[in-house]
Amino acid sequence: ERPNLLPGMAVEVRGRTDRGEFAPTVVDARVKILGRGRQFAPLRVLSPDALGVSDENRWASARGTVRRITPGDVYGVRVEMSVAGRPMIFQLAGTGRPETLASWIDGELEVEGVLSPLYDQFRHLLGYRLYSPGRDFVKVIRAAPADPLAGEAAALMSLQQFQYKGASDHRIKVAGSVTRVGRDSSVFISDGEFGLELRGYGGANLGVGDVLEAAGFPSMGGLERGLDGVVLRKTGRRRLERHQEIEAEEALAGGVDSRLVRLEGLLTERESMHGDAILSLAAGKISFLASLSQPQPSARLAG
Repeated sequence: ERPNLLPGMAVEVRGRTDRGEFAPTVVDARVKILGRGRQFAPLRVLSPDALGVSDENRWASARGTVRRITPGDVYGVRVEMSVAGRPMIFQLAGTGRPETLASWIDGELEVEGVLSPLYDQFRHLLGYRLYSPGRDFVKVIRAAPADPLAGEAAALMSLQQFQYKGASDHRIKVAGSVTRVGRDSSVFISDGEFGLELRGYGGANLGVGDVLEAAGFPSMGGLERGLDGVVLRKTGRRRLERHQEIEAEEALAGGVDSRLVRLEGLLTERESMHGDAILSLAAGKISFLASLSQPQPSARLAG
């Protein structure tokens, strides 16, 4: 019969050692409850990047900002956090649907649990996730804002850098008019001078020309600019801004990211994907792709 094990219990484990898949383990284990164990201080995770192989299975605590909550695999819910500006995941046991924890998003939590390593197929250590036994081991340090869209909007120009100074790990509010709606819960906005991609907005009914306010998390690392985990609301309609005439070289320079532009190229190939037309074009020595969302039949694009 499996004993009813609870966090904080002192136990005796007897079994047979085994090499395991990644590290030594104990199989055919028998567990005896000895009573209440002594409390000890958790390892403080100052940055996920500072953890090493020797930290596997240690009891630890991490403090960070919640970005996203989704159903877990077999272990409660999966909470994505930003810890010191770096991504970290913790799995929370004994919790129902993610919607019941939605008030945590953009709040700061301190979580205690067991560090579990993440490896690739070559057994290289990729990072750690934290397995927490329940909500008793989660402390809300700072509640999320009641209205994520309150306050002044940041200028889109300030978000063209790879790191938005002063944004910390929390949502940033922006405003602009829609220039493109993607299939993957992404939308592009512009303020007439600069553009920005908003990702994960939840499928609201948007169209080109809609004016909106949005708040989302700045991307953590990588080359992608924009905001993730966006919430938004429409505030009106506006005439579509006039496109900017550019050369292919200007697009590569990055100064017109997420802007409405027009450039010319020689059509070299056409494919179809999910009803969209994918055009391969060449402009001098530069090749690029253009995607037309569900275009109407046209003799100009035939062949």
